[in-house]
Amino acid sequence: MMDLRYHLASLMSVFLALAVGIVVGVSLGSSERQEATFRRLQLDVAAIRAEDSQLKEVNAVLQRRLTAREAAEQQDLLPLVVHGRLAGHRVALLLTGGDTVEELRAPVTRALRLAGADLLILRLPRGGGAARSHQDQAGGTRKPGAGNNSHPSSTARDAPDGAGAAAGTLARALIEGRPALLDAARARLPAMEVIGDLRAPIHRLLLLCPNDQPDYARRVAAGGGIEAALAHVAQQAGALLVAAEPEPDAAPDAGPGSADGSRSHEATSLLPALTGLGAATVDDIDTTAGQIAAVLALAGARGNFGSGPSATRLLPPVESAPAAPLPHP
Repeated sequence: MMDLRYHLASLMSVFLALAVGIVVGVSLGSSERQEATFRRLQLDVAAIRAEDSQLKEVNAVLQRRLTAREAAEQQDLLPLVVHGRLAGHRVALLLTGGDTVEELRAPVTRALRLAGADLLILRLPRGGGAARSHQDQAGGTRKPGAGNNSHPSSTARDAPDGAGAAAGTLARALIEGRPALLDAARARLPAMEVIGDLRAPIHRLLLLCPNDQPDYARRVAAGGGIEAALAHVAQQAGALLVAAEPEPDAAPDAGPGSADGSRSHEATSLLPALTGLGAATVDDIDTTAGQIAAVLALAGARGNFGSGPSATRLLPPVESAPAAPLPHP
């Protein structure tokens, strides 16, 4: 396929031809000859541009076909790899973030159901949806120097925020299998959506947590936010937590592997902080490979999977064994 270097070479050839044409035209004595030469050069330049545009169109068509073919092959591969991997196991699918996470819900749910998981889905608001505690409503005490605009790290160190505390309660409810505690968490997070019933303890949690806000990433890294609260409780209880996010969108003017794009994504990703709290991670959950990795991680594979700079490998080892039993806390 044609790459950027080919197009740059084409453009350089165009400008070189123009320069040669100008030199030749100046050296000609007749204005008629100059005009004829310029016309020929203009036609040559137009032909080169038309050919370049045609090559770009052909390259784009081939790229779309290749992408569609790879996606179709991977979709055919997904059921073969994940079938029965989580049969008989309960899994909680936790979704945080904005509209991006809603786009992930359907394909990830499909992968988990193909794996045979008994699924409970929860959509959590990331701040703004937590009911205030009685102490907050009554104007409870704060530590000296903690104003309304205190830095997220100080909030995380002093006490969990309302949504974070509610998320911790939710995690305990899932891991301990306590519907009454789940109701308490729902009362504190009235915007939380729950699909399914909590019938027994759940020790496998898949957290979809896309994020594009550097401030929130720093807050989670400092121990605040609902994601850190979920990970902290899961780590203490010995539950298996897999945190996942989609591949970052490439900037229009950024080439593959752009350093600026990588740095921007690293500044917003929550996965490094959650890795520090014991979570396995998948950084391409929007792809078939990422969904396979998430299922295998929920089945017991440990590591950081995907295509990003912090991933150690694309996929966990694909073995024929079903999900390994987890040690009960």
